[in-house]
Amino acid sequence: MLAPGVEAPPIGHRQDVKALGGRYRLIEQIGSGGMSVVWRGYDDVLGRPVAVKVLSEGYACDAAFRERMRREARAAARLSHPQVNTVYDFGEDADAPYMVMELMGGPSLADELHDGPLLWYDAVAICADIAAGLASAHAAGLVHRDVKPGNVMLGLTGAKLVDFGISAEIGEPHDPAPDGTVLGTPAYVSPERLTGGPAQAASDVYALGLVLYRTLAGRLPWDVDTRTGVLRAHLLTKPAPLPPVPGLPREVARLCQRCLAKDPAARPDAGELARVWARAVTDRTETTVPLPGFGRRGTRAMRTVRGLAHGRRRLGFLATGIGLLTALAMITAFASAPDRPSTADPVKQAVEQTRAVLDAVPASCSVIYRVRSDDGRAFAGDLTVRNTGSDAIPDSTLIFTISGDQLVSGSGAPWTQDGTAVRVRAGPLAPGAQVVLPFQGTYHGTNALPGRFSLGDTECDPTLVGVSGAGALPTPTGGPVAGGAPAGTTPDPTQPGKDRKSKKPRK
Repeated sequence: MLAPGVEAPPIGHRQDVKALGGRYRLIEQIGSGGMSVVWRGYDDVLGRPVAVKVLSEGYACDAAFRERMRREARAAARLSHPQVNTVYDFGEDADAPYMVMELMGGPSLADELHDGPLLWYDAVAICADIAAGLASAHAAGLVHRDVKPGNVMLGLTGAKLVDFGISAEIGEPHDPAPDGTVLGTPAYVSPERLTGGPAQAASDVYALGLVLYRTLAGRLPWDVDTRTGVLRAHLLTKPAPLPPVPGLPREVARLCQRCLAKDPAARPDAGELARVWARAVTDRTETTVPLPGFGRRGTRAMRTVRGLAHGRRRLGFLATGIGLLTALAMITAFASAPDRPSTADPVKQAVEQTRAVLDAVPASCSVIYRVRSDDGRAFAGDLTVRNTGSDAIPDSTLIFTISGDQLVSGSGAPWTQDGTAVRVRAGPLAPGAQVVLPFQGTYHGTNALPGRFSLGDTECDPTLVGVSGAGALPTPTGGPVAGGAPAGTTPDPTQPGKDRKSKKPRK
């Protein structure tokens, strides 16, 4: 599916445009940083738009920087999560490395903040998404180390975390830049990073707390305007409390302040942030759908989808919500139609628009599939199933699909395999409860990671974690998952330039 505003060139068209690796055409430059350039590209083989990050000319001949980009690609590819930007490929063309990624269709959070703070439920929904993405990274042993508004991309399916350019393994020793400075963005660097501590997940939580603070208040929690002043504030100055925000739940504000604790041990983990902040938005249950001509794209569209999604977990709302969605989608279809006869079926269009909205609804269960060992013939790991909804899940069977020739079995619960379908008992689960299911298996070809996971009639949000250093492990859905030691640089995020002006209405 094409990203909004992206027009794909016909395959083989525009032969004047350079194609990296014989398949990735560089169409338009959409971002640049100190060390790399990001292009809107097109994959001629798979016929889809992509984002392509290429080292800047001055760094492409440096072996150390080429290795950093390779390690960045391997680090990001270890993750498969809806709130983390997907890495598709990595290669070298004329000794210049490039990384191919999912092309995001919306603006960055930094773009949105140019007009001031957001409505609280927009801000909290965005940060809940990023917290979920960070929890996935931390579960895989990775620290992002550059969480900031510019690395948060927005769209109709929520917010996504991008740019693992300076990520590190949890526990990895301090690695300053060649000039001795700390890698990262000064406004969002945690105290322990400034003092040379090892990489830890709490540093990302600190940065995300600052992102939420700025998104709600329009500023950072210190009255400083110099780089030195900001760095001193991280170390020595107590952050100011959030200013009053109408309607903001107290638990959201309290958790934001806990994120900013000087002591990493006093901060919550990313999983707690995701649960509490998502619940705060869920409880609000926004149910309005903007019609054409009212409002603009951006976080407004995302807020609407999220409000409908949260209500979907309640069966009573779902029964009437689908009818409301279909009716409003029909109004949208008619209101946006040109003043000429059309052969399109408005009811079919309405149903398709309704399905697009419901496809963006977050699942009420999550799965972490982690491979802990793999010797080329046999593998072992564990499967964590969590009830992320507000209702109890009855005694249910988790079903997931594999590709290739793996034979999977487990202990502690009945496991069965029928071809590519694997089933294991995973219930009952109370709200917030989880179960960990160890497994082992054998294979002869490629140990591809699983695809779709469902618990009873509910599809689950998956996080797939491969073995560090094991190399690329393709998934049935096409998203590579790989191991590898991360490190790198801080280029700009991937975003189509055409959508940077998309803003949301403010009240």
